[in-house]
Amino acid sequence: LGPRGWNRLLRSSLWLSVGIAAMAVGQVIINSGVRAWGPFNSPNYLGAYAVLMFFLTAALRDSGDPRRSLARVFCGSAAALNLLSLALSQSRGALLALGAGLFVLLVRKRQTAAIGCILGSIFAIFLIRPGVDEARWTIWRLGWNAAIQRPLTGWGQGGLVVGGLDRFYSIPLEVFAASGIL
Repeated sequence: LGPRGWNRLLRSSLWLSVGIAAMAVGQVIINSGVRAWGPFNSPNYLGAYAVLMFFLTAALRDSGDPRRSLARVFCGSAAALNLLSLALSQSRGALLALGAGLFVLLVRKRQTAAIGCILGSIFAIFLIRPGVDEARWTIWRLGWNAAIQRPLTGWGQGGLVVGGLDRFYSIPLEVFAASGIL
């Protein structure tokens, strides 16, 4: 692509992430009380995308020419909007990815950026709906109860559907339910 092509691609990616964040905000406003999913099939995919784009925008902001303050402001705004998109997705896995990335920033001695991001992630944690964990525990309990009915051989791949659920949101539990101990 060359330097100009890469710059265009990165700018387009930033603008796309801003549009996706706006879409997530709109979804939460229109469908009050739901997790945002953006253009993806799952809020978890939106969260993963938002974390990826957050670190990309943060890196672009720090690597840019200090004389181009407008570009730095746009990158900062895009990073903040991606954090908002992450918060609206309420994806725990994406929050863990954000925490891992922030840890790397701290280790690489970029305390100023990391401290700002940590404050933003604390804000995101407070937006996670209370009571969501209770539903997850119930699903895991259902999966566990079904799995221990056939602990040796399991139910087979795709052979277990409990109350319309064909997955239990836990990879080890799903493997145990499908294949058993053997």
